[in-house]
Amino acid sequence: MLKRICLLSFAVLFANSVFSQSKKLTMEDAIVNVRTTLAPKKLSQLNWIKGTDKFFYVDNSSKNEALVIGSSSAPEKKVIELSEINNELTKNKIDSLAKFPTVNWKNESQFYFRVKNNEYICNLEKKQVYFNRTLNLSDKAENNDENSSTGKIAFSVDNGLYVYDGQNTMTIGTDENKNIVYGRSVHRDEFGITKGTFWSEQGNKLAFYRMDQTRVTDYPIIDFTQQPAIVTNIKYPMAGATSHFVTVGIYDVNTKKTIYLQTGEPKDQYLTNIEWSPDEKKIYLAVLNREQNHMKLNSYNAETGEFEKTLFEEKDDKYVEPLNPVQFVKNNSSQFIWQSNRDGFNHIYLYDVSGKLIKQLTKGEWEVTEVKGFDKQGKRIYFTCNMSSPINRDLCSVTLSDAKIKRITLNNGTNASILNSETDEFINTFSSTEVPRNISVINADGKELKQLLNSANPLKDFKLGGMKIFSIRNKANTNLYCRMFFHLTWTAKKVSGNKLCVWRFSRSTYHQHMACRAR
Repeated sequence: MLKRICLLSFAVLFANSVFSQSKKLTMEDAIVNVRTTLAPKKLSQLNWIKGTDKFFYVDNSSKNEALVIGSSSAPEKKVIELSEINNELTKNKIDSLAKFPTVNWKNESQFYFRVKNNEYICNLEKKQVYFNRTLNLSDKAENNDENSSTGKIAFSVDNGLYVYDGQNTMTIGTDENKNIVYGRSVHRDEFGITKGTFWSEQGNKLAFYRMDQTRVTDYPIIDFTQQPAIVTNIKYPMAGATSHFVTVGIYDVNTKKTIYLQTGEPKDQYLTNIEWSPDEKKIYLAVLNREQNHMKLNSYNAETGEFEKTLFEEKDDKYVEPLNPVQFVKNNSSQFIWQSNRDGFNHIYLYDVSGKLIKQLTKGEWEVTEVKGFDKQGKRIYFTCNMSSPINRDLCSVTLSDAKIKRITLNNGTNASILNSETDEFINTFSSTEVPRNISVINADGKELKQLLNSANPLKDFKLGGMKIFSIRNKANTNLYCRMFFHLTWTAKKVSGNKLCVWRFSRSTYHQHMACRAR
């Protein structure tokens, strides 16, 4: 029921006036249609073509979808339609596509796409599609991780890890004991871990997780979709019980040899935030103790696996939470940035490779929510944050030389930006309680260069309610930000009580949010 209320509240965000609306929102509208016919319009696959000043997206306003390319200084142009791709596929006796394929760029005039295990290249200048290669991956292949430089693909099947080089499949790790798992996410996806394989930039080496779950107790999961219900056991380390043991391996695609990092004891420590040095000679790793209150950022020799040094440590009475790996400064491999909430808020710190802190680049009672990347010269970092308000998401920049921060987007709401580091331009998507979705190209000063989409309000004819954003204070005199919806028109059975309040807490009390939805 809570999920239904949350979806309904999403619809309320785009209400303009309670007096001009006549339609009633049904539960089907709130749960199903809010993601389809009642969703704000968007641009599919919108992104930059790497290494150019051009953006692209797929125009799906008609059944004959089309690939569109443009730039801040040139108008958008349809370069190829789905029907043209299907004509080329039909010539080669290949089944046509119902939707425009996922675009992966080789260069400005060519992209490749995949149909099942076959890969095809589309030449935009000639408007031709031709076969490139067959990916001889297992039907059970999961967690496919392709290196963009070499085209080699790391993938997992059951508990094993493999690499496909375009012709042959190499076994990197497998074990008869199914509790020993290679190349998959570990530590229950905590501390920023989302995958189990990590290619070096040039694609010559692959770092991967090996997880030993032998000592972890089983936890039953009941599948009620089966008749009768089926019990499936998973490995789940309960608090205080034995956890899984994780190690990090490195596979060299040229020598076909594997070594393991010498991360030491205890075995049940957390190994997180894996990152390669630009020259592929080192691996940087955050090593966190089981108590989660002491972290060491270590470097290891990627040739031998030997521990080299601890660059710095972080300790906290409560907990330490490393979520992002080191990120080397563009055009300067002797420096990197590190994100940490060591002062109570997530901020950016500049280090050199010896582990010396050069300076804290951002500070204050607000959070850096995402680092977008560096400018073309590597002198500035672009990031999103809630500096202006805990309920805003702003695009900002900070200079490495003097830590001077500049707010780029000045509107009140949520900005989601995609950086083009070649031009210092952004594809910026803005939304707020009054704007469903506005997509534009902006520069590093926040100036709009081109508008790509200004979505109409799909709920303008519905009789909804109003919304007010305000703050209240708790006993500690801390602001709690509240979004209150009122005058809601319900067509479903009343939920128990008159009010539903949902609380969401972050680590610092400054970022406690309360969403109160009142009837």
